[in-house]
Amino acid sequence: MYGLLIKEFDQVFEKNARMSDYVKTHCKNKIKLMISGSAPLPGTIFDRWLDISGHKLLERYGMTEIGMAISNPFIQDKTRVRKQGCVGMPLPGVSVKIVDKEHNKELVLEGKANEGFWNPAPDADVVGSIGEPKISGNVYIKGRSVFQSYWQKPEETKAEFEDGWFKTGDTAEYSEGSIKVLGRTSVDIIKSGGFKLSALEIETALHEHPQTTDVAVVGLPDETWGSKVVAIISVKDPDTFSIPRLLVWLEQKLPKQAIPKEVKIISEVPRNAMGKINKKELIVQLYGAGAGADAEPQKQEKVVK
Repeated sequence: MYGLLIKEFDQVFEKNARMSDYVKTHCKNKIKLMISGSAPLPGTIFDRWLDISGHKLLERYGMTEIGMAISNPFIQDKTRVRKQGCVGMPLPGVSVKIVDKEHNKELVLEGKANEGFWNPAPDADVVGSIGEPKISGNVYIKGRSVFQSYWQKPEETKAEFEDGWFKTGDTAEYSEGSIKVLGRTSVDIIKSGGFKLSALEIETALHEHPQTTDVAVVGLPDETWGSKVVAIISVKDPDTFSIPRLLVWLEQKLPKQAIPKEVKIISEVPRNAMGKINKKELIVQLYGAGAGADAEPQKQEKVVK
């Protein structure tokens, strides 16, 4: 949504300094809060929207089954800031557990009203949020906002809980006092060449390229890498766009193992009414029914040009 608003602003208002000032003043004085969710927020959009409106978008995390559970702070001061790309800390009454099953580690974060992150006092001492060890893993939620059951589906309900914790199906990282969602464990965490890569982090980097208009990153079976990183993108001018130049540009943004092994340009990346991409359907649409994560590895392919 914010991408479309920015596009409209650039087309209609940007060249008129008086109107640009009016929009920014109106947003700052008349609108108390602007939020972002449902999909990752690229840094370019976060920064551009701040420039246009004077607002730092508040990113947060929730699901139908749990309501709103994690959020960046409403209060912004010396000890609390809205970090682009992060969703903040558990809201009061919510417990978040991040489980790294591979290394047998876990971290539980508690949201408490009037304490720490949610202390209404200016420049409150945010005790316990900074200094905790960095950890990434599966996200579990517990709290009063978590649903009790799926309607008349006891077996499905039972499968979604583990020792009283709701299994979100997402993978996240906690570091430096904030939680960062890395993506759906089933489709957004790509195991390639011994590394666990976040498709969302790669997508965020691709979104920052000035010529891309939309992106989706998926993992496809590969004989050499186990899974290879594939970037599916739409661009402003396909005739002049250079994939080799894109890959060189990405070397400044991503670690070597996260650089896509294949780049596919399409006219438009399909999204649903909520603005989300169904990656499993996209893989079937572009590569066929046998190309998903459960398919047999294929021989390594060259980058599509």
